[in-house]
Amino acid sequence: MGSGHNPKEGYASACYISRMKLLETSGGKFTHVQTDMLTKFETSPTCYTFAGQGYSKKWGYRIFVGGAGGLCGL
Repeated sequence: MGSGHNPKEGYASACYISRMKLLETSGGKFTHVQTDMLTKFETSPTCYTFAGQGYSKKWGYRIFVGGAGGLCGL
């Protein structure tokens, strides 16, 4: 997942996900994501990570994702 660039590089290089929404229940309604709804959890931070989470009126809630990817020395 991502572009191979560090997410701290921002829009110029990193992959980003915007206008994120949360499905409350199966078949339920979608809710706009708020910063306090999320907890950072990375299973392989040497391979990929995320940063720059935030909210704007234009893009909604967004995060930048990226990293080296691949086998990451495994």
